[in-house]
This record gives sequence, structure tokens and C-alpha cells, in this order.
Amino acid sequence: QRHLNNRGAQQKLAEALSMLKGSTVELTIVEDDNPAVRTPLEWRQAIYEEKLAQAREAIIADNNIQTLRRFFDADLDEESIRPI
Repeated sequence: QRHLNNRGAQQKLAEALSMLKGSTVELTIVEDDNPAVRTPLEWRQAIYEEKLAQAREAIIADNNIQTLRRFFDADLDEESIRPI
């Protein structure tokens, strides 16, 4: 959220924290784009992608689905698969 890390936003945050604490607060924000450390959103996305891959594999390997596909000469819309 790089757009949130600007001088005006930092000043407002420091002022709010100073008011809350009752004394002056100096604020230093360090951006860390270390790809080895995931943010909560990145963790959530990775979990979703893993569950999606598992759901696709389960649907494709399912004997009932395979039978229906053969019997009706149907195609499986893999993009419509969603994990639950």
C-alpha cells in the first residue's frame, strides 16, 4: 500500500498517536518488500490457489464426473470450479 506511505499520511498518523499517548510520537515507516515474507493477503491468496488446485484435481479424477463426461461427450469447464 505504497500510496498510503506519504508525508501527509505519516504526519496525520503521528499526530493521532501523539494525541492518544499524550506525548509527542515520532513515526518512522519502513517499507519491506521481502518476497520471502508474505503479507496476510498473500497468505490468503496462496491458500485459495492451493485449495483451487486440489478442487480441480478432485473433480477431474472423480469417477462419476468421468462417466458423465464420456456418456454425454461433455467438456468440463475448469474455470467454473471453485473450492468450498
